[in-house]
Amino acid sequence: MAALLGGVVFECQERQGLTSGSIFQWRVKRAGSGVDRRLYLGLKVLADGSVRLGGAGPPTCYINFVLETARRIRDDLDECIAALEAEERQKAIEATSPEGTETAPAADGEDPA
Repeated sequence: MAALLGGVVFECQERQGLTSGSIFQWRVKRAGSGVDRRLYLGLKVLADGSVRLGGAGPPTCYINFVLETARRIRDDLDECIAALEAEERQKAIEATSPEGTETAPAADGEDPA
């Protein structure tokens, strides 16, 4: 609960989601004081319109993480970005391949299909 009430120390620029009303923003927050003072990595989200069903307007949601979890999230995001980049490279290769050409046989001479 302290992370929800803590003060914002640093904010990244808000990023727009797929829809014009959606946002995503990383924030560093400080909660507590003295020996109980902690820093959290926080996420501010205003979801895509397709997710906002019912209610009295778009809710802004917050979720906060300790440093170790934030590092894991960074690693997870790096993996997801790498997977997206690999898909984009594959699409580019397929787009530049002449239609009707067959793929080269596997190194062991067997059909790759």
